[in-house]
Amino acid sequence: SRAENLVTLNDIAITRGSFPAGPDNTEQYLQALRSSAPRQMADLSLQHLQAEIAVAQAQSPPQKPVAVKNDVPRIYFSTRPAMLVQIDGTPVLRQVAGYSLLRIINTYALILLDESRGMYYLHAVGQWAQAQSLDGPWTPAAQQPASLNRILTTFTKSGQVNLLNDPSAYIAQSVDNGVFPTIYVSTVPAELVMTRGTPSYEPIPATSLLDIANTDDNIIVDPENSLQYVLISGRWFATQSLET
Repeated sequence: SRAENLVTLNDIAITRGSFPAGPDNTEQYLQALRSSAPRQMADLSLQHLQAEIAVAQAQSPPQKPVAVKNDVPRIYFSTRPAMLVQIDGTPVLRQVAGYSLLRIINTYALILLDESRGMYYLHAVGQWAQAQSLDGPWTPAAQQPASLNRILTTFTKSGQVNLLNDPSAYIAQSVDNGVFPTIYVSTVPAELVMTRGTPSYEPIPATSLLDIANTDDNIIVDPENSLQYVLISGRWFATQSLET
């Protein structure tokens, strides 16, 4: 009550304590204090309380700033069906037991390397895709090693990988229509932004901004400064062009 210059404290709790003379009994002392300390204190002087808080803050050691990593992720943009596969850093290859193929173990996806053919194989949307480089382009595997499906069966039973067989409805429909999705493989933190065809712009009422309607992502365009904004994991990112 500022009018009366009084303060009432409710739900008082002792969160921690320090007893230099008896550090081994800290928890015992805290329990005793918690059982006897009042849960409420009324009619305290506001000015006195503020002075006590100021003294406590002045005596407290300065808090070290916490480093926050705000690096911009690599953002892939596609106007056609696409999938993003993440590798946790530089690919780590291990030979699959009983086979000559190597597997990238630091990814949730099943990616295999046939060194004899110089070809990578990735399982997605119910089939194998192949590429000479992780950067792609990835295409449906035409002539794949016979051992791929045996390895697939082994890892399916063990549940060690995500076979990427549950894509979005849009991608699943595209695959049914014979359109294999573009696959992006990234070894750094990345996000995929996708529109269903060429971006379709719609005005946002009461603003000068435009919304891209044919996407499940949040993409806003500001025609005045030619910036395009994308909302990813609670943060907005801006770019002059989604293509770059």
